[in-house]
Amino acid sequence: MHKHRQGAAVAVATALLFGSTVTTAEAIAPPTRNNTIQVAIGVPELTSGGWDYVGTSEFHRNPYPYQQYSSKPKKSTGGNFLTCITTANTKSAMYQLWEADPGRNDNVATYVGGAGCLAWKNIGKYVDGSNNRAEFYIRTDDYAAMRVKSYD
Repeated sequence: MHKHRQGAAVAVATALLFGSTVTTAEAIAPPTRNNTIQVAIGVPELTSGGWDYVGTSEFHRNPYPYQQYSSKPKKSTGGNFLTCITTANTKSAMYQLWEADPGRNDNVATYVGGAGCLAWKNIGKYVDGSNNRAEFYIRTDDYAAMRVKSYD
């Protein structure tokens, strides 16, 4: 089920809470791409053959007046990418997945809701460069965001 808003592809995000599926938010791709990004929220299966841990990053303050905090980029082979965000905030916030490239960064998708584990799906088209990897990081307006663990 997809909606379109001002030329941006919008995919419904699904919350996986205690084994049930609940629609709770939207993942919004930038208008310059024709993405079908999905965000699944919940505790993922972290077993062999599943997610590979690629690192932890603390959030640092940006000099920008928006999305004030960013994590450091982590490498991904594409497909799906998992971020588990730790925050002291109990309210909804905006979390954006970005892909870092020299000279230009791409906003892959946006999720608005509570922190936790977010599985960003169908993002293989951002794999590029001589290392054949995407470099993903999180931007947020969550002033209480502490760190993000990333899995590929």
